Amino acid sequence: MHNELFKIGGLTFYTYGFMIAIGIGLGYVVAQKRGKKLGMNVEVFDSLAIWLFGFG
Repeated sequence: MHNELFKIGGLTFYTYGFMIAIGIGLGYVVAQKRGKKLGMNVEVFDSLAIWLFGFG
């Protein structure tokens, strides 16, 4: 696996960062589906996902 996924100008995107973003995105989707199934307030997951993407 390559360390650098691709570059746009001076901005480099790394593979491990991409994998973290995929994991957070899939976790969000799973939490939404399970939350709806269990009757939870799924709007909480929206703000949580924004924080996770920001700090991830």
